[in-house]
Amino acid sequence: MLLYPSVDHLRTKVDSKYTLAVMAAKRARDLIDGKPALELTDEIKPLTIATDEIADDLISYKRVEAAEAEQFEYAQESEEAAEAAESEAGPAEETEVSEEPAEDASEDTEE
Repeated sequence: MLLYPSVDHLRTKVDSKYTLAVMAAKRARDLIDGKPALELTDEIKPLTIATDEIADDLISYKRVEAAEAEQFEYAQESEEAAEAAESEAGPAEETEVSEEPAEDASEDTEE
């Protein structure tokens, strides 16, 4: 059970309890992955550190509009499709390079 910071205090920082849960979980995952804490603390649990940072207004969120979210999803799908096409094509074919000098076409024609 979360005693400090209280859930009521944390709810004043976000628009819903779901946003709070996602925000704390993402930040805790960042801490687990090795990103540094934004404040010095004696806590060792990533979720506790994340909730402390939310309570101290060190991290926040930005709500994206539906149109922006759709555009972002489309861009991700395009990148994934490009990566899939690249992996299906296999390695690029190597072309042989001739070390012989190219013949000049102007020498062949006589006027």
